Amino acid sequence: MAETTSPTTASLASTNVRLDVFIRYGLAGLVGTATHYLVMWALLGYMSEVTASTGGAIAGCLVNFLLNRAYAFRSELPVSATLIRFVAVGALCVLLNGLVVGVASQSFPIVPSQLAATVVVLIFGFTLNKSWTFHE
Repeated sequence: MAETTSPTTASLASTNVRLDVFIRYGLAGLVGTATHYLVMWALLGYMSEVTASTGGAIAGCLVNFLLNRAYAFRSELPVSATLIRFVAVGALCVLLNGLVVGVASQSFPIVPSQLAATVVVLIFGFTLNKSWTFHE
């Protein structure tokens, strides 16, 4: 007899897959974020807060591509296709990061401003990368 899957079971399985991908994305993001923060802190003495943060975001994006393609999304799409898309998403994330830090740092110190930007960029980047960059 063929096994049937109820809509609820199918929905839960789909949610678990998305959660698993999001967790891997988050772990890859932690490494990228650590790269971002380390580069930002290294640059703070030499340039403005927004410019230092933007430099860190660019470095974090590069690390994130390598980890997301291989680990988080386990994509088998051609590197050329995913790299072009990831760079486009990364560029939007860098701009969004700079915008959030630029606005927030007018009222708050750099650390809470950067933390807010990190959360916004995490959600924005995951959504675009899952639905477009690595979507098979």
